[in-house]
Amino acid sequence: MNYIFRATSENYQEIIRVWEASVRATHDFLPEEDILYYKELILTEYLDKVEIYYLKNDRQRIIAFIGISGTHLEMLFIDPAERKKGLGKQLICFAVKQLGTKTVDVNEQNTQAVGFYEKMGYEITGRDALDGNGKPYPVLHLQLGKPGISFPCEVQLAEKHPLGFYLPANTRLLMLGSFPPKKERWSMNFYYPNIQNDMWRIIGYLFYQDKEHFLIPGKKAFDEEKAKRFCIQHGIGIGDTAEEIVRLKDNASDKFLEVIKPLDLEKVLQQIPDCKAIVITGQKAMDTLLSIVNAEEPAVGQCTEFTYMNRSLRLYRMPSSSRAYPKPIEEKAAFYGKMFKELGFPLS
Repeated sequence: MNYIFRATSENYQEIIRVWEASVRATHDFLPEEDILYYKELILTEYLDKVEIYYLKNDRQRIIAFIGISGTHLEMLFIDPAERKKGLGKQLICFAVKQLGTKTVDVNEQNTQAVGFYEKMGYEITGRDALDGNGKPYPVLHLQLGKPGISFPCEVQLAEKHPLGFYLPANTRLLMLGSFPPKKERWSMNFYYPNIQNDMWRIIGYLFYQDKEHFLIPGKKAFDEEKAKRFCIQHGIGIGDTAEEIVRLKDNASDKFLEVIKPLDLEKVLQQIPDCKAIVITGQKAMDTLLSIVNAEEPAVGQCTEFTYMNRSLRLYRMPSSSRAYPKPIEEKAAFYGKMFKELGFPLS
């Protein structure tokens, strides 16, 4: 199974590397000056105007990508070293079946690409003598015919973690969940952003005797800066056990979360030398952590001890703060309060 990722501007330099290598291998009709001309345009203008999705290899290098605008396929480029492996076929399948693309333009002189799209079920519907920049490279317009893509799609859309670990220098407790919900459910750009998640209400109840302490008055949103200040003040780091995941269903449930890359715990702990304990909130997060460390799984509300990187650490298991775990805030808070007291945190 191949996993495809949505690109950000951080990926542009690697994407343009694949583009240039692919163009030099397939567009022998382009002189050097035009390759450099288009490279600059794509890097500085075009990439920001399309949705880019990419595939990567085991070394985490981008090897192929597509660019989508609406229902139009703007780009499909594959690293020459990765050709003839079915990547183009799978990218087209993903674009058609999951993104609804129907049309594509291709240089007439790129006969390999024309043949590829026709094999995929596209039909030529028109031709322009000049390309979109007025250069003498004829462009063919193609549209997906009937019945279109008939083979199974073996590419799944994966997600990279949208938040970096938040690790104050004085971190002594590391809180680990599984993975954030989709961004449309966020009320702030920080951990536990879903207004329906009760983590910040639990912490507000324990530390300030106010379940609404971290809510912005008059808004259905948590106060990001207040949450971060709290973490700095008390030495609490926050992160998740998964760096990359696939949502098997279109929701935030851990039940339908497939972890394809867990956190790099060694890298995280190197940044927080004073950390003495890790608290896990949820079974998916616990299962993922236990795939990394040799530790005994504690019961809910309890802790065990383990050694990792020559450090002795406590491992706590807390009830999920999600409302999918149907317990009152006060009942969940009792478990968290016991942990915070054992670790010497000043509760109200």
